Amino acid sequence: MTVKITIVGAGSKCFAPAIIRDIFLSEPLAQAGVELVLMDSAADNIAASRHYAEHLIAKLGRKASVSATTNLDEAVRNAAFVISMFDTGRFNRWAEEFHVPRAYGSHQVFGENGGHGGVFHALRNMGPMVSIAKAMEKHCPKAMLLNFSNPEHKLCEAVSRLTSIPAIGLCHGVAMGKGQIAFMLGMKSEDLETTACGLNHFTWFQTIRNKKTGEDLYPLLRSREREGGCPIAIGSVQRRKCRFAERQRAGLVEGDDLHAVHGLQRFGVLDQYAVLCRDPGAGHHRRRCREPE
Repeated sequence: MTVKITIVGAGSKCFAPAIIRDIFLSEPLAQAGVELVLMDSAADNIAASRHYAEHLIAKLGRKASVSATTNLDEAVRNAAFVISMFDTGRFNRWAEEFHVPRAYGSHQVFGENGGHGGVFHALRNMGPMVSIAKAMEKHCPKAMLLNFSNPEHKLCEAVSRLTSIPAIGLCHGVAMGKGQIAFMLGMKSEDLETTACGLNHFTWFQTIRNKKTGEDLYPLLRSREREGGCPIAIGSVQRRKCRFAERQRAGLVEGDDLHAVHGLQRFGVLDQYAVLCRDPGAGHHRRRCREPE
């Protein structure tokens, strides 16, 4: 039976290509057949995603169809899965969520998931997220909502409290962190056996072992950091110092570097981490943290 999958926010240049690729690389989905619907509020943004999906279907020889629409009700009708990856007013609003609290003495890391900025961000995205879930209640009440939009836990809670739709928040933090650890150790990611815990953007690796030998690799990892041979710290000197201080206090390696603000406050490294927003080495985050003109 063909599986209908709807992507809301399919014009995303960050998440959409990877998700589309994963869908068509799935053998179980390939055997069932896929009806992929790409939905975005801006029609022009969907064209590239649709072209990429059609390219993959042809290249992989998949039994699948792809269509695009700006109509949410049409997009989710009879869907088995709805995947959300949207944001509203991305960088402009995000900058306000960072700088307004700072003007009143509230320092944040990124102001995306935690702190005052995280609350603002949640309020900005809860309306559209609940609207998606309400449309699902009407047109595909048995479907599952898979959410990539931030703040993940707040948006999933809103859906769970205000609708009957089951929602799961997904993040690449743990997988990305495992790859970074492998890079630090000079190993392949598939040779590591790890366990991790935590919340979205606040995850920690509890165990890191050699999958072949069972060796505990945490001592080697800590030794590499103490010696300064830690290539994971891409970016600034301040970021390297901060992340090392954070790990020393917590005793664990984090999944990614977009941590919840309360965690950094607890470990006493928030002020060090906030220097990223004044550091040219912080890459694309500098654009978001730039002072308003």
